[in-house]
Amino acid sequence: MPVESIVIAPRFNGPPATAHGGVATGLVADLLGGPVAVVSLRLPPPLEVALAVDRPSPGRVRLLDGDALVVEGEQLAPDALDDVVAPRTVDAAEAAAGAARYLRDVAEHGHVYPTCFGCGPERAAGDGLRCFAGRVPAGDVLATPWTPHPSIGEPDGSVPLAMVWAAIDCPSGFAAFTQIEPGQPALLARLSARVDRRPRVGEPLCVVSWPTGRDGRKLWAEVVLQGADGEALAVGRSLWIVLADR
Repeated sequence: MPVESIVIAPRFNGPPATAHGGVATGLVADLLGGPVAVVSLRLPPPLEVALAVDRPSPGRVRLLDGDALVVEGEQLAPDALDDVVAPRTVDAAEAAAGAARYLRDVAEHGHVYPTCFGCGPERAAGDGLRCFAGRVPAGDVLATPWTPHPSIGEPDGSVPLAMVWAAIDCPSGFAAFTQIEPGQPALLARLSARVDRRPRVGEPLCVVSWPTGRDGRKLWAEVVLQGADGEALAVGRSLWIVLADR
């Protein structure tokens, strides 16, 4: 029997030479086949490398690069993440204002990974997701508008699960980063998410995120993908690790 494997295309980078964390974790969530999962990054996922898919037990999936464990995930109970609830609904105007604030902050402080598939300002519309989560005018949450582009859609117009995970990844990160100095690098370590409904290509959406705590180099945040009517399509909780000074 051939070994099951998965290859992450160069388009889906986070840092320039490695995969976007939301894409990598979302691909594992898709392999798990359930609506709720927790996925951890053990090593930076490489691009253009055939990662072997290992299923050590029911409800668990690992991606291996040779003998090295790169990503591992497991299914969670259907009611997991019920406690992730946005502080409030954010409307389109507030989300647009959050994105504008993000771009002003990038202009002032720069961007650690400007070609990131999820949030890189150097990625053109239709190439990257351009999820630019910034503080809304009220200052209580971060938000960005997001309208899925046809380039990431399925033939039936739905958005793949991995792209939903990718869309909530960076916004949760920028919420986490409000707890550290601007420009200080941090990387995704773990993302848990529940996708209740996959959006459609062209559907106007809003990603809302907020910080939930810090312990040393560990940063936590939560995130909700909202429809135009405030419906929560997906919720997530992320753990980020601040990179040690060299």
